[in-house]
Amino acid sequence: MALVEVKVPDIGDFADVAVIELLVAPGDTIKVEQSLITVESDKSSMEIPSSAAGVVKELKVKLGDKVKEGSVVLLLEVADGGAKAPAAQTQQAPAAPENVAKVAPAATPVAAPAASGPVEVRVPDIGDFKDVAVIEVFVQPGDSIKVEQSLITVESDKASMEIPSSAAGVLKELKVKVGDKINQGDLLAVLLVVPGTELTLTALATRTGGSLAAVQREATRLEDAGILRSRRIGNARLVLGMAPGGPKVPAAGVPARRTDLAGLPPAFIAVGGIDLFVSEDINYARRLTEAGVPTELLVLPGAFHGFDRVAPNTRIAKTFTKAKLDALRKAFGEVPAL
Repeated sequence: MALVEVKVPDIGDFADVAVIELLVAPGDTIKVEQSLITVESDKSSMEIPSSAAGVVKELKVKLGDKVKEGSVVLLLEVADGGAKAPAAQTQQAPAAPENVAKVAPAATPVAAPAASGPVEVRVPDIGDFKDVAVIEVFVQPGDSIKVEQSLITVESDKASMEIPSSAAGVLKELKVKVGDKINQGDLLAVLLVVPGTELTLTALATRTGGSLAAVQREATRLEDAGILRSRRIGNARLVLGMAPGGPKVPAAGVPARRTDLAGLPPAFIAVGGIDLFVSEDINYARRLTEAGVPTELLVLPGAFHGFDRVAPNTRIAKTFTKAKLDALRKAFGEVPAL
């Protein structure tokens, strides 16, 4: 066994940020890129991942400490030859073009990133819209951005559309302003991301050619590599108010994991036909129905995750939005719109 120092990677312009959450403790077994601590500046918060896999020997930070790039987070006991992210790669990652996630379609599989770094967010496929004007900007440098969060609104002579982010992270630089004209592929923003957050399910569906089998194969590969898992853990923590998997997590924290679904309120479930979660959603709808819960399931052929945000004015997106609003009207005792 060997002791390895796990340090704060390149976090851009953030310096002397406060530690607000400890996600591991001495004795824990951790994986490469598993979140260790959460830090917070006056503008946003960010989780710091591990650069190696092993057992936590000693934490070198505590709540309230101020850290910056290069600060030692903890000491890790690793097996000789154990998994570790190369230090040189960590330092060079921000300038490495292979870590720049493009929103434009690509035929090659998504590679697992090795370290934090800047990611370019570009205008996705917006159909026949050309030279559309930016009429509203929703974000500014320093903001914490979620996947599929709207960044700007653009407008043509026929319609307006919100453009979402293809990655999660902290907005480092905004490349457009109100009045600019943009097209597919234009650079919108540069995000500083934690490993794994630059992948989007929308981009995954696009890059694999859109077939359900290809999406599922690639998703399995990425989940095995620990990329999709990091996002699921982050989302779960937001919902539960604690790290997932612990003894204090409520039994019904994830509804689909309940063994007895009887007595739950009526459910409306809508999912795209090539969404990564389509199988889970269909199975959950079946279990609800078998338990006697009134359930409406809508599967939209050819639709990927977040399709209604990427192309809200398409017929399929309008069908989805109407069905969703009708379900809410029914829940509140109103008559669905015609």
